Amino acid sequence: MARRVSRGEAASSNGFETLGFYAAAVVAANLARVPTATVNNLTLGYLASRFAYNYTYVFLQDNARLAPLRTLVWGVGIGLIFTLFIKAGNALN
Repeated sequence: MARRVSRGEAASSNGFETLGFYAAAVVAANLARVPTATVNNLTLGYLASRFAYNYTYVFLQDNARLAPLRTLVWGVGIGLIFTLFIKAGNALN
């Protein structure tokens, strides 16, 4: 139980570390007038990836075969943030 609490704290810290990057991407997309549906879908995808990341980190880390899944889910979330930035750049072009 203590290990899960520790993992939960670590997962939460990781979320706060990416929060600024995510917020900047959303602001950039909105300022560039990326279609609202696109911003909303990418945002929901990011939030879903954060949920999956936290679940994977807290509950699946005991299984060594599933541990790499955490990195994959984190990469998907970061990829969605980059996609917001790319969409913003393309909208300004």
